[in-house]
Amino acid sequence: MSSESPPILRLRPAVRRIEASAWKTLLRCREALRLTELPLPIPVEEWIESPLGYRFGVVRLPDGVLGQAFIEDREIEISDRIAHEGRFRFTCAHELGHQVLHRRRAREFIDSGVMLSEPDRRVEWEADRFAAALLMPIPLVIEQLFRLRDELGVRREQMPVLLQAGAHSLTLWRDTFVPAVARRFGVSKEVAVYRFGEIEFADGTPLMPAEHRPELIRRRAPRPQSNPPQANLFSGL
Repeated sequence: MSSESPPILRLRPAVRRIEASAWKTLLRCREALRLTELPLPIPVEEWIESPLGYRFGVVRLPDGVLGQAFIEDREIEISDRIAHEGRFRFTCAHELGHQVLHRRRAREFIDSGVMLSEPDRRVEWEADRFAAALLMPIPLVIEQLFRLRDELGVRREQMPVLLQAGAHSLTLWRDTFVPAVARRFGVSKEVAVYRFGEIEFADGTPLMPAEHRPELIRRRAPRPQSNPPQANLFSGL
């Protein structure tokens, strides 16, 4: 499996370095564990300790703190209040991103879910990008998209419809591919939508039409829950 994206695809320059770092981390784990292929979902909460060699704990953190990374101690702590599995896994990968990308930026990172659009939160944005790339590596996303096509009984001639605007395309994404991909990779539907939104063909055509994304991440009326949703776009809820 190559570390490069398929030649018909491309990523925005801002995320290429982060993608490469996440892929290198995955290959390190695969080689250390002598795996023939990467498992799905990526077992990030296991690999943090072995083979990556960081101390890891699920602990009681202050209200609003989802996770923290201590660079010099090579330690990651995740809040025991995170009930949603997708959110938990994404937070693990986010803190790992700080360890891999930001060793020279600060001694510790304490994360409580911050909007990615804030200009002074570049480091948090990078950690989120790393988490998405680690949990949904592009070669596996493309491979699984076509596997799911066959498993779900989608006709081959319907696949080009995914690239087009319109109700048929939206229905295929919403009712078939986004839920199935989210389950396969162990992430939230929101993370899956944003991930598809990052991938473009070489001519700039997005894999998922941009007009679908607001509809696909629109939340239903909230139900009572013990853990309120965070502001982070990759909230994993």
